[in-house]
Amino acid sequence: MIEILKLNYPYAYKPRQRWSMELQIRNGYDETVDIGLFLLNRETEQQMGSLTFKEVAPGESKPSIWTSIIEWEGEVPLALIYGKLENDDLVDAKEVDFTVREGSFTTGLVYEGLPWWAWASSGYECVIALFGGGGTAENHPYVWINPLYRDDWQKAYSAEKERFITNLQHSGFHIFSNQRTFLYNSTSSWLESFIRHLKEDLGFEKVHLFGFSAGGTAVAYEVQKPYASELIDSAVIASAIVDWPPGYTDPVFYSSKTAQNLQTRLYIIAPVEDELSYEWLLEYYRNAEQSGKYIKLVEWTNGHDVFKNPSLDGRHLLEVALECYRSESQ
Repeated sequence: MIEILKLNYPYAYKPRQRWSMELQIRNGYDETVDIGLFLLNRETEQQMGSLTFKEVAPGESKPSIWTSIIEWEGEVPLALIYGKLENDDLVDAKEVDFTVREGSFTTGLVYEGLPWWAWASSGYECVIALFGGGGTAENHPYVWINPLYRDDWQKAYSAEKERFITNLQHSGFHIFSNQRTFLYNSTSSWLESFIRHLKEDLGFEKVHLFGFSAGGTAVAYEVQKPYASELIDSAVIASAIVDWPPGYTDPVFYSSKTAQNLQTRLYIIAPVEDELSYEWLLEYYRNAEQSGKYIKLVEWTNGHDVFKNPSLDGRHLLEVALECYRSESQ
């Protein structure tokens, strides 16, 4: 039989814009087969797309990112139909049913030349979400922060990240995230400028930060700047790399050493098996306790990717982030 090993999809879409889902499918037969998949609008029975994997060996699994354009509005019931493909017909076909609903995703915000994705919601609070990337110690040291969607997005795309964003949106927060790779070090002012724009020009009452991996490196340093006590209401860093190897000279790479300068409420998500971050996030936490600001350490299961795994006490990322952003503790 053909088996679906993974099916992740964002709950929200915007009509006539790209909507994507991540899947992994396995050949459970003892022979090499072709595998066919069809995506249908179950309400109209209109086919939205098809996908074929040729000559899949026994036990072999195939990962894929499937992109489609949803033309309808409101709630859309979808069906993913799959099976062994023989002479353009599905054999032993199976079906997975799920529903997505219209969201308010937009792409139109540019400030000081930097483009931002934006997910609009109700209310007057927002979250700036910065995801993973890397860093360089050569010439002009900086952290680079990759966008959620990239030109090579099929390699970098994460349905779990998009689902985290849209779930924050559905919880009442406007979300902003960089559209292209942004560079950051201790002299960078673009994040502060954007936060000031959100509060002073656009009227947001609260601005929160979320930083994962290299994005967390940036957030972990930004919340130590003096202005953060006034303009950043809270922040979450997850798998943040806060102590880099020798040779990285900019202070942003060693924020665990200066965490006593923390200026706002902070939740630290520390995966206990993550060799890149765990030990130094504990150091950041111990030093930040000296700041007098509210700080909480939440230990996480497994490795670097916190979007797929729960905390040690069984909570998921959205629940922990909402606890931080909705708390009145300072």
